[in-house]
Amino acid sequence: MTTTKTHRPIMVAVGGDSGSGKTTLVRGLYRIFGAERITNLCLDDYHKLDRAERKRLGVTALNPRANDIELMELQVAALARGETISKPTYDHATGTFGPPEEVAPREIVVIRGLFPLLTASLRGAFDLRVWLHPQEELKWAWKVKRDCAERGYSVPEVIRQIVDRLEDHQRHLVPQRAYADLLVQFYPPEHYFGPGIAVDHDAHLHVRLRLGSGLPPIDLSDLLASAAGGDPPPIRLAPDADTNGASILEIDGTVSPTRALELDERIWAHMETHRHLRPEEIGGYLDGSVERRSDPLALTQLLIAYHLVQARLQRGLTFRARAASVATVG
Repeated sequence: MTTTKTHRPIMVAVGGDSGSGKTTLVRGLYRIFGAERITNLCLDDYHKLDRAERKRLGVTALNPRANDIELMELQVAALARGETISKPTYDHATGTFGPPEEVAPREIVVIRGLFPLLTASLRGAFDLRVWLHPQEELKWAWKVKRDCAERGYSVPEVIRQIVDRLEDHQRHLVPQRAYADLLVQFYPPEHYFGPGIAVDHDAHLHVRLRLGSGLPPIDLSDLLASAAGGDPPPIRLAPDADTNGASILEIDGTVSPTRALELDERIWAHMETHRHLRPEEIGGYLDGSVERRSDPLALTQLLIAYHLVQARLQRGLTFRARAASVATVG
């Protein structure tokens, strides 16, 4: 392991099941902070069994046995100390391993994958822990679309993989949710899977965010008024009845652009060291080869960025002013 050292970065975990939207969520952080400030590490690179070996042994990628958890712990801790690492690589296109890759930490280190909160050592390395928990049928639909388009699987192969992984998902991934500072659940409106659905239906997904008690609050009281006609407001904040001190922020997929902009402005007001992006500059996602946009996704990305800024301020540090140019994910 290389021991070149830089300043200690802000460490953020983005965990979740396969196909849960981790890469899409992180794209928004690239837009907000810039690619030159972010080191983005995928924990799939720590598989220690390739695809053929997993199939032969009957072990899924969601089982810690198929992953080098010890090396993962050592290298995540090294990045948190500001050290450069030489990490393994895994090629999803072939299901095999590539040559080692040297990775240096930048101001923000994003660790995304299946196991960022699996052990106390991993959890302790992060300043912010995010877990994606979309509604199950929605997640499966996303996984089928991605694996068929990008990884060369057929639909029956993906469905079989989902079924084979259910036990490991429940045993090894579900318990990690309890350690998240921010639990993100996208869920569909009624009749999402029915006939006659609009092409851009993912743009109108609802999102439910469980905000842990340790996160700094944002005053949203004047944004929570009921909609016209006494309907429930499209943005709602309430204590979480199941978790002491946590709260639940819900944003409807039908939120009006005006109300979404009000929340957008409120969050940006707390990030004065950054260039205020136009609303349409974040919240993007790929629908096949078509770029679309979602207000609930944009607001979720912005809220995560706000908490990263707050984590840095708690150390008495600030980010340098955001450059005018916006870099894309590499």
